[in-house]
Amino acid sequence: MNDKTFNQEDLSLKNLYTQSKLNSFRAGPGAKGLVFGGPVFLLAAGLFFAGYYGLSMTATAISIWFYLAGTQSLVIFSNIINIIRNEKHITAASSGIMNTSRFFRLVEDFRITGQRINYNEVESLAVTEEQKGFLEDNQLITLLLNHFKAKQNKETDIDSEELVNAINHSVYDIAHEHYSYNISVLEFVGNIMPLFGLAGTVYGLVNTLEKIDANINVTDLTGQVAVAMETTLYGAILAIIFKLLASRFKIHREALAYDYNELVNHLKNLFK
Repeated sequence: MNDKTFNQEDLSLKNLYTQSKLNSFRAGPGAKGLVFGGPVFLLAAGLFFAGYYGLSMTATAISIWFYLAGTQSLVIFSNIINIIRNEKHITAASSGIMNTSRFFRLVEDFRITGQRINYNEVESLAVTEEQKGFLEDNQLITLLLNHFKAKQNKETDIDSEELVNAINHSVYDIAHEHYSYNISVLEFVGNIMPLFGLAGTVYGLVNTLEKIDANINVTDLTGQVAVAMETTLYGAILAIIFKLLASRFKIHREALAYDYNELVNHLKNLFK
């Protein structure tokens, strides 16, 4: 555990988890969304008129994704892979909150047993290898321990409420933003794909109706209608896929909120 003199400027946490921030200087993708999404949408249109409806709808979904996220599209793709492959959080900020919450749960459990806590040696409570793992490369735990050591030694007058507010704005918000950003993009694509599917179906039906004449074969007509309905089917399938992916991020976001609330309660109970 790194030990250092407590500096009240540390409370800002301004340099903590900066690598986890999204769109620090932008509100959205801007023209880059068109640059990324436009060519893919043109490809989707070409595939549609060529009769490759499944590929066309897939390309349409990707083009909307690129349009919404721009240069962040690859970040979202990487997040999807990570969230499917393992159960861990996708950013250092969210993992920091989870591990910090678990660490201070150990501290509180230790206190419940009747033992007195010496804040200067609180890290020694992590006695198992798993518990010690919470302390490795966890800047948030290091900062909190330094804060409470300084508090005990009367080197700072920052109270627990100020500390909680700092964690909320500089750590939790960053972690929460990642999940919300991924969810908003994936859910929008999932919501709009059935509309593209319906538009493709209507277009196909209009063309089918225009070809109806006295010599039309009923078998040919039903076959053309079935082809027209394919885009609705593919749109529904893609909507299900994107909404399922968004649900993964929602579950992680709920877990993050639980870990954060638990951490806040631990800090208020243990270090009044």
